[in-house]
Amino acid sequence: MSYAQHADNIFHGTANMNTTFKNGDVIAIRNPRGVETIAIFDKFGSNNTLHIYVEFDTSEVEIYFKCEDYDFSYDIDKIEYRLATDAEKENLYHHLFDHFTEDWDPHWMNHFTDSSYFDILDCLLYELCIKVSEEDGWIYPDFVQEIRNYIWDECCRALQIEPDIANADHPDKMVSLDDVISWLLENADEYSVEVADAIVNDIVPRIRREI
Repeated sequence: MSYAQHADNIFHGTANMNTTFKNGDVIAIRNPRGVETIAIFDKFGSNNTLHIYVEFDTSEVEIYFKCEDYDFSYDIDKIEYRLATDAEKENLYHHLFDHFTEDWDPHWMNHFTDSSYFDILDCLLYELCIKVSEEDGWIYPDFVQEIRNYIWDECCRALQIEPDIANADHPDKMVSLDDVISWLLENADEYSVEVADAIVNDIVPRIRREI
């Protein structure tokens, strides 16, 4: 996805309505109060509305998430909106990192391990109100994985460790497959119900079947 926009093309409202946004695109919105926000696009509604998962209010420096019982949307004819710039996308992602490390798990540095990668996913699925299930193959939107990787890399950077072990200059470490499965099953209950269920009923059986 391309997020770059020419500086002169600040906003285009209903006269030049962009209906080509894809789920997960980062967009900029000027709301009815004139406040500029950075948001993650969900969909256009049939009732002339624009739906989002989360937005960062640049005036209040606050991030607001979609609630499970609340439809986070704007009337299109009351706002101006456009695709976000790279800098705006980075700004939103960084505040999602701040939310994970300051609000969701303020003590993350004390227990940061490979399993923290699942913790980040738990946080995003919960805060963005994205439901996953075994029936759907535990599939979630691609943009969630992109944000997950961003937060993981920022955590690693904060701790001054290599974020991608596969690219690190270290020899491969041989581990027992049975030990990996035992560890997953023993620690599954540390995660959300959805992730724990995926570990027990999807990931572990797939490891046993395919590896």
